[in-house]
Amino acid sequence: QTYFKNFSLISSNQRTINGLNTYELVYSEGQEPYMLQHKQVLFEKNKKIYSLTYTSLVDTYDTYISVVDQSINSFTII
Repeated sequence: QTYFKNFSLISSNQRTINGLNTYELVYSEGQEPYMLQHKQVLFEKNKKIYSLTYTSLVDTYDTYISVVDQSINSFTII
């Protein structure tokens, strides 16, 4: 048995945000009628991992992704 039903990896990328190394995953999972899409960004600083996750129904994911991306791109760790 798997943790995610109908898991599908959409993308995975490494990039730098505000000087921090990040790993970004976008994936979908779930079971009809509740198919979910997630964007998870992992930040690393001082040997600690910080995670930001956006989750939405697949059908409404694009509605707020630009606002989510703005928030993610402004994230800093003090």
